[in-house]
Amino acid sequence: MDLVVAPREGPVRLGARVSDGKLRLSIHGADAPRTRSRLWSEDESLLELPEGTLRINRVVRRVEDTGSGAVLEERTIAENRRRLLNPEARKRTCLTCGETACHARVEVPLTEARAR
Repeated sequence: MDLVVAPREGPVRLGARVSDGKLRLSIHGADAPRTRSRLWSEDESLLELPEGTLRINRVVRRVEDTGSGAVLEERTIAENRRRLLNPEARKRTCLTCGETACHARVEVPLTEARAR
C-alpha cells in the first residue's frame, strides 16, 4: 500500500524509523500541529487460494484535536489485499533478484570501501 503525506498546514519534514518491528513515521513542521493522525491495521487474515496466499486487512485513520484530544474523524481509508510470496521468493530483494529491467530496481552507489 502506498502512503501519501499531505500536510494540512504549512511545509513539513517526514521522518521514518523502524522500532520493535513497526514502522514509525513522524512529521515535523515549523508550527505546532492542531491535529494528530494515527494509522493502524485491523482485521488481519490470510486467505488461501490456488494462486497463493493473500494477506488481507483494513487500514484505519483516526484524526484527533491535539488540544482537546477529541476524535475529529475515524474511518477505514484502505482495504489491503496483498499476495504473499512463497518462502524462497521472500528471501529475494531488489538487490538480489537478478532482474535488470524492473521498474523498481535499486541502484546502490559504489563506495570506496566496497570497491576494494
